[in-house]
Amino acid sequence: MFQYRLFCLDDQGKILHPHVFHAEGDDAALSLARDRQHRQHACELWRGTKLIASLPAQSDAAAQPIPPSSTQF
Repeated sequence: MFQYRLFCLDDQGKILHPHVFHAEGDDAALSLARDRQHRQHACELWRGTKLIASLPAQSDAAAQPIPPSSTQF
């Protein structure tokens, strides 16, 4: 198991929500990070001094499913 840190950042790049957790590897950590990400904030996933991934913020529109069109053809 490896220790990972997920840092969610504000608009100025300051850490808002640090999360420390353990995972079997980078892929597992990235999956966990996506589950823990505060969607309105960009986040960075780190293992020690190595940046594993940068997760961009998602707008509400991107996070919400698009309703089906009511237009009939």
